[in-house]
Amino acid sequence: MSPYLIMLGLPAVLAYLTGRHTQAGVGLLVVFLLFVGVIGLRYEIGPDWWAYLNQLRVMPQKSLVELAERGEVGWAILVQFSDSIGWGIHGLAIASGLVFCIGLFAIARACQEPMLAVVAAVPYLSIAVAMSGMRQAMAIGIVFFLVARWYRYPVWLKIVLVLVAASFHFSALAMLLVVALDSRMQLGRRVVAG
Repeated sequence: MSPYLIMLGLPAVLAYLTGRHTQAGVGLLVVFLLFVGVIGLRYEIGPDWWAYLNQLRVMPQKSLVELAERGEVGWAILVQFSDSIGWGIHGLAIASGLVFCIGLFAIARACQEPMLAVVAAVPYLSIAVAMSGMRQAMAIGIVFFLVARWYRYPVWLKIVLVLVAASFHFSALAMLLVVALDSRMQLGRRVVAG
């Protein structure tokens, strides 16, 4: 229970004690490292933990073609890689925690009060989702990273990042609708593309 309280309490205290400039610096880095550590180093936490262990048992035996047929090939490649270097489920947890936190903190930095954005994400997004669904955490991290830089990226790069996110969890494909509706095409074409 104490890691969850620290995840909520530390950014809340830092948001209260510091201004925006400080929040974007060392304090935000400390909270980022804390989140990556807590999310990435968990053990037997989340309802999907045993399913991921089963995937580590089954996926490394399959060819890339078999994995591509299953879908979510980015996740399958990550499972095979983590298994091949001997990191197993811990490699998956660390990778998902790192990608999730990169996205979360990218979007937090785009907010006027970054620490408050992090605090708002703790109860459900960081604890309930990122600490149970590794595939979902990967997809959310990539989508958040994209959203934080939305107006800097051309449409083709947005599509590529959405497809990369969808290679971890298909739910990210919903962002293609947002890309289509935000494009500079005429309204009718945007609706059809969506």
